[in-house]
Amino acid sequence: MTSSIKRFQSQPNSLLNHARMRFDNDGMQTIVVEGETDYRLFRQWLIEKNARLENVDGKPNVKEIWRKAKERKFSAIHCIADLDFDFVLRDNPIIDEQFIYVSIKDGNSDADIECNDLESALIRSHSLSKVMSQKYRGNDLYQNFEMKIAELREHLRIAARDVGAFRAAEQLLFLTRKISAIGSNFTINEDFFDSIDINVDFEKLASFLRRGSGVIGYGIEEVISNATKLTKKYAVGWQLCRGHDLTEMLALHVSNIVGRKVSVREIEEDLRMACELEMINATRFGSRLLNIGKINGRPLLGASPVAG
Repeated sequence: MTSSIKRFQSQPNSLLNHARMRFDNDGMQTIVVEGETDYRLFRQWLIEKNARLENVDGKPNVKEIWRKAKERKFSAIHCIADLDFDFVLRDNPIIDEQFIYVSIKDGNSDADIECNDLESALIRSHSLSKVMSQKYRGNDLYQNFEMKIAELREHLRIAARDVGAFRAAEQLLFLTRKISAIGSNFTINEDFFDSIDINVDFEKLASFLRRGSGVIGYGIEEVISNATKLTKKYAVGWQLCRGHDLTEMLALHVSNIVGRKVSVREIEEDLRMACELEMINATRFGSRLLNIGKINGRPLLGASPVAG
C-alpha cells in the first residue's frame, strides 16, 4: 500500500505504466482506491492471480488516474471513489464504466444515490447488526434486536442527514462564491447532538455554527438557508449522510450503552471486519466489480479471504 502511494506521488504515470505491464504480462486488472479503509476492505477478498489494488491516498488522485487511463485508452484500470456530494451539488460527477462511485446506481437522478461513501454503505449493510449483536449483546439493546437495529439505523440517517446538509451547503457556497463560512470539518458534539436518542437539534446546530463562523452576515446565513432547503429536498434517502458523521454518532451512542469510551476508529474497524463479500455484492458498486470479473472471465473478488 505504501509503495502505491509513493509511486503515485512521485509520478502518476508510473502507476499506469506498472498497471499496463501487469496487464500485458498476466492479464491483471488494477483496482484503484482512495484510502486505507477501502484498501483493507477489498484486500481481504482480492483474488491475487486476477487483480491487484493500488491506494493513491485521496479522491483527487483517483480522478487523475482515471483521466490518464482514459487518455491512454487503457481499460484494465477500475477507479473506486466515494461519491460524497458530487451528485447532490452537481460538482462534475463522473459517469463512466471505469469509474465506480461508492455508491450510485446509473446517475440519472437523485434517487440513484444509495449512499455517499464506504462507511455509509457499511452502516446500511448487515455489518451494523453483526457489530451490535456480537459486541454489545449483553446490554438492553439486544432485546427486540432487529427492531432496535432498524430504529438505530434510521435515527443515524436522520441525524447525519441534518449535519450533512450543512456540510453540503458549505461546499456549495465555496463552489459558487469561493468563500468559506463554517469549514466542513466540525465534529459532532453535545452542543447540538443527543448521543442517547441520536438526535440533532437543527436550530442548535445552526447557532453553534454561527458562533464558530467568525463571519456573521458573510455567507453563514446563506449556508443555513441552503442547509434547510437540502434537508427538505433530501428528506428521504442517504444523499446527505457522511460516513464519518454516522460512525462518530454511533461511537458516542455506543459509549453511553457500554459505559466506556468507544472510539470512531474502533467502530469503523468493527464494521469493516463484520462486512462480508455478499453484502458488498448487494450494492451497486459491488455488482459493478462483480460484472467486470464476469466480462473478463476472471473474478476480481472472492469469498475466501486472505489476511488483510
